[in-house]
Amino acid sequence: VIDPGCEAATAEYQARDAAVNEYVSEAFAYAKELGLSVVMVGIQANIFGGPCGTNGDNPPAACEVNQYACGCCDITQPVHVSTGFVNFWDTMVREANSFDGPVYLIHGDSHYFQIFPNPTGDAENLVALQVPGSGDIGWVEASISGSDVS
Repeated sequence: VIDPGCEAATAEYQARDAAVNEYVSEAFAYAKELGLSVVMVGIQANIFGGPCGTNGDNPPAACEVNQYACGCCDITQPVHVSTGFVNFWDTMVREANSFDGPVYLIHGDSHYFQIFPNPTGDAENLVALQVPGSGDIGWVEASISGSDVS
C-alpha cells in the first residue's frame, strides 16, 4: 500500500520538476533571442549529492582530478538519481550544448567553494560553481562584461 502523502508529494515534485526544466529552456531561448554571450543559472541545492556522506556535492569528473574534494564519489553516476536533479541536469547539459557561449550553474546549500569546469564531461562550455553553504557561509561575486567573465 502506497502512502497517499507520498503520491501527493511525488505528483508535486513531478509538476515542479517539469516547470523548472521548462523555465530553464525558456531562459536559454531568451538569451539566444537577445544575443547574450553568457548564461548564469543560480539554484539553491546540493545537486551533486550522493554516496559521499554528509557533504556529497562533488561532480564525478572532479573526483578524478581532485581526490581531496571527493575521495569517495561514485563516478559512474554523474548526477545521482536520489537527488531529484537528473532531469534538471539533463536540461542544463542539453541547453549548454546548444548555446554558443559559456554557461555557469551557480549552486549552493551545505558545502564549500569549488569550481568544476565541465563537471560531468557532457558540455565543454558548462561550469558548475559550488558556492559556500551551511557551515561555511560566504559569498561569490561574478561580473560579466561583453564576453569577459570574471
